[in-house]
Amino acid sequence: MTLEELRNRIAEELNADPASLTADAGPGTVPEWDSMGALGIISVLDRNMKEGLSLEDTEPFKSFAAIVAFARQKGILTD
Repeated sequence: MTLEELRNRIAEELNADPASLTADAGPGTVPEWDSMGALGIISVLDRNMKEGLSLEDTEPFKSFAAIVAFARQKGILTD
C-alpha cells in the first residue's frame, strides 16, 4: 500500500477529507477522529497486517505521522 492509499483508506474510515490527514493530524485536530474513528484506523491497519495488532501496538497512534511510522515498520507501506 502506498502512503496515499493509506491516507485515503483512513480518511474513508473517519469520513474525513484526506487533506486533513497531515503529519500532525490526530484526535485533537480532526473532529472525526474520535473513539469510533480510532477503531476504524485500527481496522484499516489490522486488515493489512499478517499478524494482528496488539493493544501495545495501538498506544502510539496519536497522530497520522505515528501511524505512518508504524505502517512502515510493519511493512504495510510499500513506498
